[in-house]
Amino acid sequence: MTLERLGSQRHVKAMLALDTADAIFDRVVRLVTSGRRMSMTHSYPNTEHHVELTAGLMLHGEPQRAERDGARGLTVHMRPGTAAGFSLWATADGESDTERQVWDRFHGPPDGRVNMVEVTLTGGLPDTSPARDDVIITRHYNSARVCIERVIAFDQTEVAAEAEDMMGVPAGWHDVAGDLPGWVVQKLAATLPERRADAYAWVDLGRKLGFTEAAARAGKDQT
Repeated sequence: MTLERLGSQRHVKAMLALDTADAIFDRVVRLVTSGRRMSMTHSYPNTEHHVELTAGLMLHGEPQRAERDGARGLTVHMRPGTAAGFSLWATADGESDTERQVWDRFHGPPDGRVNMVEVTLTGGLPDTSPARDDVIITRHYNSARVCIERVIAFDQTEVAAEAEDMMGVPAGWHDVAGDLPGWVVQKLAATLPERRADAYAWVDLGRKLGFTEAAARAGKDQT
């Protein structure tokens, strides 16, 4: 059963439903409250839309659980920025009461792949320490059958040197390496090998979104 795997397997994929919501939310909360900076991508798989990458995020406030008309949700706010963060909702539509129902719709006719969230988790188990490869991947299929993918990964100070190597940052920039998305690119390449080319393409985007801003804050000249 997925509930058993959610409580015991470090790497697990599950569909968000009313019967899996608590177990998924528990693991997500453990991951985002571990005190680490986060990097988040936002994309529309299999489309021409560019991947959006935001680095140097921190948790803002406590994750909020809510119930609305039988639906159950979790909202995570991040800073900086007023719109940073993400939400997960298990709907109460009679078709998402159990994970089995959601998977049946997912594998059924294409017009049934709506209002569902597929979640892939690495890490977040009870009584475990944060690890380099911790990651949250969500795929939300909305009412228009459009898939919206988010990948949330976590920085650690001990990987600063790795970030510098990936980004080509001059030696001695460990004080700002936490703001750089380079190491998360390396992790995504390892986590999603079939998309390795996409992952390394994010290095250039990362330089624009993370490296330039970090350099400005540190008052360094870029080389």
